[in-house]
Order: sequence, then C-alpha cells, then structure tokens
Amino acid sequence: MIKLSVGQPYPLKVIATEGAAAEFLTDSGNLLQVVMPDIVPVELFALKKGKIKAGFMYQNGAMLWIFEFCDKTGPVLTFDAPFDARLIPRDRLQLHNIDNAEQRLAIEIHAIDTGQQPPIVKALRLVTLSPAMTRSFLLAVQEQMAETQTGEEIKRRWYASAPHQLAKLIKLETFGQ
Repeated sequence: MIKLSVGQPYPLKVIATEGAAAEFLTDSGNLLQVVMPDIVPVELFALKKGKIKAGFMYQNGAMLWIFEFCDKTGPVLTFDAPFDARLIPRDRLQLHNIDNAEQRLAIEIHAIDTGQQPPIVKALRLVTLSPAMTRSFLLAVQEQMAETQTGEEIKRRWYASAPHQLAKLIKLETFGQ
C-alpha cells in the first residue's frame, strides 16, 4: 500500500513535467495530478481549499479537460489536461455504469511541487463531479472508445489557445467537496 502525506516526497510516478494530467477511469481510481515548481501561498490556498471549476470539450475522439483553481477573488490557476480512454490498457480501464442518474465521479487531486527533488506532496483533495457532468463525461468516453479518429487537428486547434481562454468557451461546473 502506498501512503501519501502532505509535506512528504511523492511516491508515485509524476505524469506531467508541469501542468495537469488526468488519469481517470483506471483500476486505481480517478487521479488529477497538478504539477508545478515552487508553489506559492496563493496557489497552495487555491489547490487546498479554493473553489474548483471544471469542464471538458469533446469532438471526434479528442477530449480536453479544463480546470480552474480559485481563491476568494477568482481563478488563480487554470490548466488543461487531455484525456483519451483509448490509451488506457484494457485490463486497467474501469468504465462506470451510467444507469444511476445521481452517480458522482470522485476525483483525487494530488498537488505536487517539483521545485525540489524528490517532488513533494503539497495538497491532497477529493472532489466529485455533479451527476450531470458525470453522465456527460461517461457518455463522451463511450463515444470516444468507439471513435476511429484521433482528433489530432482538433487538439492542435485547442492547444493554440491558452487554458484560461478555453475556459471561457465551455460551461465550467464547480466540483463538490
């Protein structure tokens, strides 16, 4: 069993060099890694206690999540994180049943400071998607799994914009605590 503790070295593989990485729907759960060097107090507050808003874009096999971490005045950090369920090995993929209209997908957030080696855990949070967003995401994943296109052109178009600009183009929902 792996133990995570704030202020201690991060024992898992750091997926991204900087930014956010969505590792959802796996046999180990739904993980959002937020990786940054030298996290400052206002960022740490937003990661630990601030409101978190999120949404995703999906088109022709391409999916991109947008996450806003806020303090009391508004967004402090905005990240994008691509997600492609087709890249998860089949033996690790955990698709959830969408028959329950009140189901909420739980997401573990690990905030990791890479300003020192080894990387240090700065914040741990568990949040949930709304039932509507859970259902929308899981339906989009089912569509993605059946899609033969990779959506590379769409992703290039999305990546041409900064995450805070993309956040203005979609409906962001506040995560539950």
